Amino acid sequence: MKIAKVSLLFIFTVLSTNTFGARAETVIREVTIQPEEIKRSSVFNWGNHAYSYHGPIVKRSRPDSHDNRKASKLRLFENGRPLGPPHSTSHIIKTKGSGAYKHWYGGGDRRYAPPYLIFTTSDNSDPRINGRVYTIKAPVKVYRLKLPKILKRIEP
Repeated sequence: MKIAKVSLLFIFTVLSTNTFGARAETVIREVTIQPEEIKRSSVFNWGNHAYSYHGPIVKRSRPDSHDNRKASKLRLFENGRPLGPPHSTSHIIKTKGSGAYKHWYGGGDRRYAPPYLIFTTSDNSDPRINGRVYTIKAPVKVYRLKLPKILKRIEP
């Protein structure tokens, strides 16, 4: 049991401190949003046709913020067609909708206020029941770990 704890601690240390030269790569991930993952947006009263999604891809890719309002490279698609405009203002999302969306991080501690996606459908319908497929494409960082030769030779 002690060996397992030490191994897990070692692996955690390697991954968290980049000890063995883990290098970051940016890859494009594509995720299909399931209807049950979509929530009616209650954030700041975004309007009747705004919905939110808080999945892992939204949290792992860089959002827009007060410092950089066009930082997000996340793109949202409805049945394979791009929605937009991205980086929309709250006013546009509330009043117009029509596919406008925003991948946003408002500041503060990310554990309690993580980035989120606020979006509208192309016709302002409810994405949970309209039968359309919503997908996200976003760049995320992936770490590839380079182990020293001595660790590669160890067998279980």
